Amino acid sequence: MVKKKIKNIAFNALSAQGCGGVSAFINLFAALDKIDNANSYTVYVSVKQSEIVAAIPDSFKRVSIDYLISNPFARILWEQIVFPLYLLINRTDILYSVGNITSILAPCKVVLFIENVNPYSLVNIKWSMSEVLRHKFRKWLGWLSAKRANKVRFPSNNAKGLLIKMLNLPKNKCITIYHGWDGNVLTEYPNKYRNNALRLENYILSVAEIAPHKNLCTLIEGFAVLIKEYNYPGNLLIVGGVVCEDYFSKLKALVVRLKLSERVVFEGRVKHKGIGFYYRGADVFVLPSVEESFGIPVIEAMGFGVPVAVSDGTLLNEDYFIPFREICGDASDYFDPFDPNSIAKSIYMIISNREYREQLISKGIKRAENYRWKETVTSLVKIFSEVCEK
Repeated sequence: MVKKKIKNIAFNALSAQGCGGVSAFINLFAALDKIDNANSYTVYVSVKQSEIVAAIPDSFKRVSIDYLISNPFARILWEQIVFPLYLLINRTDILYSVGNITSILAPCKVVLFIENVNPYSLVNIKWSMSEVLRHKFRKWLGWLSAKRANKVRFPSNNAKGLLIKMLNLPKNKCITIYHGWDGNVLTEYPNKYRNNALRLENYILSVAEIAPHKNLCTLIEGFAVLIKEYNYPGNLLIVGGVVCEDYFSKLKALVVRLKLSERVVFEGRVKHKGIGFYYRGADVFVLPSVEESFGIPVIEAMGFGVPVAVSDGTLLNEDYFIPFREICGDASDYFDPFDPNSIAKSIYMIISNREYREQLISKGIKRAENYRWKETVTSLVKIFSEVCEK
């Protein structure tokens, strides 16, 4: 139990729109409410963020910003010009900002969470022009935000090590605090995707937003190899919201070209409380990302007892944001994310070798125990205390 009094800590949750950002806040709030009853917390959120709104504890103050339009550039502009007034009126002591960007003019101390590595990646990814411009803008404002922040949090040592160099940040200003997981909150039964199939059919699962850095094209190509070369009888189930429509169109065209329309299922975004049922029914969980700062679905899969196969950054070079060796250790199988044959072989190794599969499941469950939201929150509150005292 944290006993030392800090005054008022504000969470800017307005940028949390995707599955990873939403689940992080849901679990963070629940753990904070249990661990720290000495400090006051204010959450800035929109009514449209229904899952986050529902997860805000009664002991927290909620400030609903409902007049903002959904355009991210407009939101960021508001955060720079108007939001500091809210912080001033509410006498904020520390602002916790996620999504790489904080309010430069915040009238308080700032802890910044850099969790999106896309703007800093050296991987040649074909983003749309609007995404390219967005990344350039976020890279520039992210650099200013990191300079402004009193402390910068990263979700992995891989991301921290690369971005300390790229942003020229002092090491004593930066800290790694991993995400956590808590299977107890994932209990609501989903109302989509043929509920009987979740219990009866074989499927490979990937939980990832539909965006180029998730490398789902190569996964689908690898799935085609798995069917052709290894006679896999099941489906490929991809759970996640569409972030890039152009990329989604490309994926659907690839599925048609490979004649996999009956075998590849795009489930879309699933509520946080229903995701556990998708993990529990999977033969293998696969995440083929070529950029990732952490990968919450990986530890969720391990925690639910699903064998995991993920990208291997050590096959590439030091400039890749692929932290899975750090996160998973020997509890996962690894593949070259740019090689469909490597992906297919990795999956087949797991589904064809029962002893190896059971080893991965056992190691994964133990590995997931290293990532608990209680530990995440304890470390974060400690940082708040240190920043407040300086």
